Amino acid sequence: MDAFIKILSIPIVGNFIKSLISPFTKEKFKRLPNVEEMKLVLDNTGKKFKEKFVIPNTEESYFYRQTGIATNHKSIPQYCDLKNRLGRNFTWENIRKAKPYLLFEEKKITVKVSKIDKYLTNILSVVLLGLLVLLFIFIISLSEVSWGKDFINMILITMCILLIMFILAHVITPIMIAINIKKILNNQEISGKNTL
Repeated sequence: MDAFIKILSIPIVGNFIKSLISPFTKEKFKRLPNVEEMKLVLDNTGKKFKEKFVIPNTEESYFYRQTGIATNHKSIPQYCDLKNRLGRNFTWENIRKAKPYLLFEEKKITVKVSKIDKYLTNILSVVLLGLLVLLFIFIISLSEVSWGKDFINMILITMCILLIMFILAHVITPIMIAINIKKILNNQEISGKNTL
């Protein structure tokens, strides 16, 4: 029982469970007010209320609408800085997927991926590759199976393999993106120290 509890505490298992539940509990987009509504709110509210609530809330809503990242308005500059530091082809979607592994340190975002997550990602990647080979074998053998119960069973097994592969890919993608982000940031840090 103790080993079972330890396995459930592993973050990658949490990501797996979250990926199964997330389609049913997706956070709803906050509706952005149109220009007239915004002007009406800004004209008819006090200065403190505007500065402390309306403007930050609008920034958070707009940032979430554009990026899919729900965050406090004070964190938005750090996310923009991270995207600019990454450059290349990194999109907000990549950063959103890696969000569970992003930490705020000294006015910038860093990445923390545990060794357990790295090892499990490697293991799941091998399992995913094995399932891909198995899927290929099943698809090839489908042509040799005659129509009937065996054919339907092969189709069902193929669909199960595809579903498992999809779930595994969904679970390991955020970790792989986070590892890639960490490598880029570490390389930038090393090259920055070398130029000093």
